[in-house]
Amino acid sequence: MINSNYIINKLRVASGIDAYVPKVGMIILDTDLTCERDFARMKSEHNSNFDLYYNRVTFENPMTVESLTAILPRLPEAAGQILPGITLDALVFNCTSSSALLGDSAVVSALSSISNNTFTTASAVVSEMKKANVKNISILCPYPKNVSIGMADYFYSCGLNVTSLTYLDIEDDRDVANIGAKKIIDSAIKAISPDSDALFISCTALRSAELVKDLCDLTKKKIFTSNYSTFKHLESVIGNNL
Repeated sequence: MINSNYIINKLRVASGIDAYVPKVGMIILDTDLTCERDFARMKSEHNSNFDLYYNRVTFENPMTVESLTAILPRLPEAAGQILPGITLDALVFNCTSSSALLGDSAVVSALSSISNNTFTTASAVVSEMKKANVKNISILCPYPKNVSIGMADYFYSCGLNVTSLTYLDIEDDRDVANIGAKKIIDSAIKAISPDSDALFISCTALRSAELVKDLCDLTKKKIFTSNYSTFKHLESVIGNNL
């Protein structure tokens, strides 16, 4: 027999928001093994005041110009599934190579109905470089040659002078996450040209964000990575729009 002699209380909570936390949506490739790990760590380290909600978009390896630009028509559906019916304070397409090859305007246009505050990894990196008064950059990419050249062309189109481009010629996005810290550091040191102000290490799947401080100390150059630069830019965007 069920006992129904409970003491039952009803509380009325006043309508309104006591402590609003910004809601950020992020689209990542379904082959990316690093992005969520990096952002969880950085949010914890910086005690960030925003909640981050992910969705993955289908990507078919190998990494080519064609496969990376084929993502564009899949973005609206992926974004719409993040928090249906809830307005996002910011929306990020977090794939450096795809966003650079597609161009910022194409991505923002595809996602304009989801959030009025949309940006890409590539545009976040450029913004952070310009804040730091960087003009001449070396680039290290894990991608094959054609994708890497497309990346360099994007930064050149944004007003940055690419002094050198180094690529690792990796075709599978999943393999990028398996590159160890020592190999990343060694490759980064070799990729920096003497006349550059900074080094950009591309790819959200590459575990380079945690190496920024060490690389700055080793190279005496400014270091930018995809996930770290996107995180820093996101913090400024959220702060400016509250």
